[in-house]
Amino acid sequence: MVINYIKYRITEFLYGVTKIPINKDALVLEVASGARPYWRSNVLLDKFVLDNSERSGDVTVDRDFVVSDVNKLPFKDKVFDFVIARHILEHLPEPENFLKELERVAKAGYIETPSSISEDMGGWDCHLWCVDVVDNKLKMMSKSKEPNSQLKKIPQIFGVKAWESFISKHRSVFYTSYFWKDRIDFNIVNNGLIKKDLESTDTTFNIEQMRQYFWDRCSIKRKIKILIHKLRRSLFSKSKTYDLVDLLSCTKCKGGGGVNKFGGHLVCKECGNEFKCIDGVPIML
Repeated sequence: MVINYIKYRITEFLYGVTKIPINKDALVLEVASGARPYWRSNVLLDKFVLDNSERSGDVTVDRDFVVSDVNKLPFKDKVFDFVIARHILEHLPEPENFLKELERVAKAGYIETPSSISEDMGGWDCHLWCVDVVDNKLKMMSKSKEPNSQLKKIPQIFGVKAWESFISKHRSVFYTSYFWKDRIDFNIVNNGLIKKDLESTDTTFNIEQMRQYFWDRCSIKRKIKILIHKLRRSLFSKSKTYDLVDLLSCTKCKGGGGVNKFGGHLVCKECGNEFKCIDGVPIML
């Protein structure tokens, strides 16, 4: 049991629990990247920069980062080779829009959520959907019941280490893992009226100091992990050279012409809308 737990912790450190197979030369976007983005991701995107109410810790800002809405991704069509979307789909009141956006900006990707069994056990209030993968299709059903009180007791009976080790060995039971190429196949059944206000707090607050703020709040363990992942990206990924601004597209007119950078602003080439760019972080809202 101890050996299994050690293996689980090593895998978690290196891959964030799951190893995602990605080509070395792929340009990778991660949406709703949150506190623990995947080591291989080149570009991170999150909207709720200072709001940790639906994630496990402070947002990580350790590489190219964009502040924007996952339902209106500010990128040109098919500009990414791969997109990662972990533990975001179950939060969204309009998941179809989000899935279509993933298809639009990337050629392939990986989606991960808790499974319906995990929802029965965890009962997270911020999750709106039960998600499973059936016949290589995402099956989503709106949550309409309280978590199972008996199932919720199981982790306590096992103990933390034994339970985490058990989950690592049977991860497919507790999490969905959905890989797609060209097209996302999904089915959505809404058995209830899902409404949720997802308006962001002030995302420009301290953006210019965000990286230092983030670094100051990091534990030594997390700083070491970030530096190791940075070294891994430089050694084991051969992504094509890119300029973040060249990947961006206007979220207002949805034109494909891209944006120009003028000082601290980004300006849409087609409609002229302006977006802030503070300390290298585009605010595409």
